[in-house]
Amino acid sequence: MPPGTVVDTTTAGRWVPVRVEASVTEAVIGLPSDPMHLDGPLAWGAYQDALLDSDPSTLRLPPMREWAHDFALPLATWVRPCTRPDPDPRLLAGDGSSVWGWACSRADYRILRHTAAHVRRRPPVDEMAYWTDAPRYHPGLGPRRAANLQHQGAWVDGLRWWALADPVRLQQLLDRVTNVGRLVRHGWGRVQSWTVVVDESALVRWRDRWMPAAGGVPQTVRAPYHHESRRMPCRLELSCATQ
Repeated sequence: MPPGTVVDTTTAGRWVPVRVEASVTEAVIGLPSDPMHLDGPLAWGAYQDALLDSDPSTLRLPPMREWAHDFALPLATWVRPCTRPDPDPRLLAGDGSSVWGWACSRADYRILRHTAAHVRRRPPVDEMAYWTDAPRYHPGLGPRRAANLQHQGAWVDGLRWWALADPVRLQQLLDRVTNVGRLVRHGWGRVQSWTVVVDESALVRWRDRWMPAAGGVPQTVRAPYHHESRRMPCRLELSCATQ
């Protein structure tokens, strides 16, 4: 997405109100603390799609340090006043003072059972070898020693989102997504199937998400949701989830 060009398209006639459902066969790690807006996994699907449709050696993305690349997604875009005092200009919409995001809700689900995932943290042996010439480094001592890290998760009855979208392209990209949530490389959050259906309630329910709001709490407004450049004071614009 070219920075500084996005406008509000939520009223454009080309977008269809849809409900997206994911059937999952493993616990989803990160719930319920992670709102899991739909554009998060969808952006991953867009990246996978780009890898399949191009030569990986020519697909050059900027390093995800101070900034993260915005993939074009088959979703409408919203625009709201920016509540971050020092925004990166690339974060802003076409008017140069507002921020934009994708017209999709956070995940809706019913928790069946809470769980936890334990992952072994490897000590930074390679980093220590690079930054010091000390003859010895004991990986069993210190704050970065090897340890089991516990991550919160939940077994759910499925995941549901609402969005204003191009349903055909949306289905194509979602089919590229095999897992959702955190620790997906360990097999958590496996998706059995994605379903996209027309749902008129999405004309309202896509706003069940965090939106920029003065005096709100720090949240992220668009994918990638872990990236600090997207974080600013936000509030829930509409809350209709049944978690």
